[in-house]
Amino acid sequence: MTSPAPWPAKPQYASAVRRPTEVFSDPRLSGCEILFGATGMPLASTGRNAIVFAARTRQDERVAIRCMSREPASGGERYRALTAHRHAQPVDHGTPLVEAEWIEQGIRLSGRWWPLVLMPWIEGKLLDEAVSDLCGDRTALHHLIGNWRVVMGQLASSRICHGDLQHGNIIVGDDLRLVLVDLDAVWVPFAAQLTPGEFGHRNYQHPHRDISHWGPGADAFPALVILLSLRAVAADPSLWEARPDGEHLLFSRDDLLAPGRTKIWKSLARSPDTAVRGLAERLAGFCAGPPQAVPPLEDVLRACAAGGPPHPTYATS
Repeated sequence: MTSPAPWPAKPQYASAVRRPTEVFSDPRLSGCEILFGATGMPLASTGRNAIVFAARTRQDERVAIRCMSREPASGGERYRALTAHRHAQPVDHGTPLVEAEWIEQGIRLSGRWWPLVLMPWIEGKLLDEAVSDLCGDRTALHHLIGNWRVVMGQLASSRICHGDLQHGNIIVGDDLRLVLVDLDAVWVPFAAQLTPGEFGHRNYQHPHRDISHWGPGADAFPALVILLSLRAVAADPSLWEARPDGEHLLFSRDDLLAPGRTKIWKSLARSPDTAVRGLAERLAGFCAGPPQAVPPLEDVLRACAAGGPPHPTYATS
């Protein structure tokens, strides 16, 4: 959808959803109940380019309504391509991506329709919140690491690239299962020509990533950043307690631009976990090279002998 007009701001959406019968076109939403918090405002979570509201349908299903404050590149085409790709997969071939439906005439504001994305509501905490809760519980963190490896294996075997792996797009359930949300930059073969308008969170992406690096392999670098951060905190909880405020786990973009030279790199070089030291050395090398040279996560782990098979709990339950 192309529009010369600016997209609605998040407060405009928050005001509009109070009147579901007036603003939603889809019958599942026009009769829904928007959920409110103790402050009297709609329950919502906000990201860089969207706001997500919680609602309950007439069928008593809890759903998430994602409203964009900036036009996603090829949004409708991308989500439809993802749906087609999923339908082409074997029935038992699960993916960790949230189910998401693009609704072109989704919500009406200021006399015109704007698209939205409808999803099931996923219970859980964002990855950084979960790490804060689990900090000091080495067993739980290693369980989470195992589940992360399974997630990356599922994406690879499904031929899907998320495109923006970062803490704010990873929901951790009470059982430590992981669900990936925000699919605006997703790649599947059906969408190979739909280059996204953004290239992921700056604190997770390869420091030299640009428009030429998209598609298969683009998730390898942030996947390693996340796994190394989790393993490092499992080995030394003080790293989490001492980390600077910001939108990251352990690494910021400044760290990734200066491999081996900032405080976090020096801390990881002294980690009591030999695997952390080895993975940090490899990540530093990848930062200095081209993004295309980063191998899949499991290849890196095998090269570092950093850990046996993926944790079985998520894979089989």
